This record gives sequence, C-alpha cells and structure tokens, in this order.
Amino acid sequence: MNRSRSDRLGWRERVWAALSGARRGIRRGLGLLIGKLFLMLHKRHVIHDVTVVLSDPGADPEQYLSSIRAALELLHEVDPRRFRVLHRSVKHILVWPGSYTAYDTWGGIHLAARHVPGVPAPILASALVHEATHLRVAKRGIRYIPDLRSRIEALCVQEQAAFLRKVPPDGPGWAKQVELGLKEPWWNEADRRARVQRCLQDAGLPGWIEPLLYRPEH
Repeated sequence: MNRSRSDRLGWRERVWAALSGARRGIRRGLGLLIGKLFLMLHKRHVIHDVTVVLSDPGADPEQYLSSIRAALELLHEVDPRRFRVLHRSVKHILVWPGSYTAYDTWGGIHLAARHVPGVPAPILASALVHEATHLRVAKRGIRYIPDLRSRIEALCVQEQAAFLRKVPPDGPGWAKQVELGLKEPWWNEADRRARVQRCLQDAGLPGWIEPLLYRPEH
C-alpha cells in the first residue's frame, strides 16, 4: 500500500527530530564530560553544603569565598524556601574570569569574578536565586528556546525580585531596578553570542570552544 505524501513527510520529520535529539544528547554529554574534567582541575570549597570552585588564577580565595558565604548565609536566613531551591538545583558555583554570570549546562552557576568582590550580599544572593531558577526550569525539561525565553527570564526576575523585597532597606529599590531590566531583552541570539565571544576573549580561551558554550536553540 502506497503511503501518501503527508505520510512520507511525517516520517522524514520524525527521523530529523530523532537525529536532532541525538546530536543534542551528544553535545550535552560532551559538555558534561568537559565540565567534570575542568572542575576536577581546581580546588573545591564547600559553603552551606554548596560546592564552590575558583578558576580565576588572579582571585584571592578568601575574598571571594567570604562574599559568597555572606550571600548564601543571607539567603538561608531571609528566604529559606529559595535557599532550598538553590540547594536542590545547583551542583556547584564556579567563579571564573569571564565577563558575565549565568547558569551552565553542567548543572551549576558561573559567577563572573569581577562581579563578586565588594558586591552587596543581597545583590549577589539575588543573582544566585535568578540562576538557580534557570536550573530548576531546565531540570524540568523546559528548553531555553526563543519562543519561551521571555517567559523564562520573567520568571527568574520575578524570583530574584521577590527575594530582594525581603531585604530592607535597599532591597525593594533593587527589586524595581531588576524588574525594569526586562524592558531591554538581553536574551536574543545576537546578544547571547556576543557575550560568549567576549567571555572567551576575557578568559583567554581558544575560539574552538565557542560551540560548547554557545548553541542556538530552535
């Protein structure tokens, strides 16, 4: 019995979807392997049962660790629920010489070294809340595709702002600033790729690593 044209097209689409899924799985597995090897090369610290790794060679360990400790202690004291979310969702916090802070595909958070020392504990803690929310969403199988990015970022900002409003006297004002940031989308492909290329330059990493850090989602 001959299949219709629509049946043949449906079969091709299913095969293409399977191949695309396999490629994503291979990239994800390769990324996890590289991440584990990278983390093994650096000394690990544990703060409130959260693993912290310093990969910036110019970092003063105590200066960075004290800032992260203050942020985690504040989050634990002021907002136990969001601290538990962070504890369940975040496998590690990595301080690195890149130029931006973001969650990574290894299940952790990359903190830009330049953003840690001297940053008020509520601001740093709110950044951890934001990225932990990203990881919680990702663990539920929700991909960071263009059609969903604005909603995902709005959720992360909502969680971040809700935490900041628990920290007077400056927290509520900071929360408003964070929410206003949604008016200028930073999650489009051009900006994402530009940030990755900039961080490669800042960290002195070779260009061939870019595909492991930047993968357009469709």
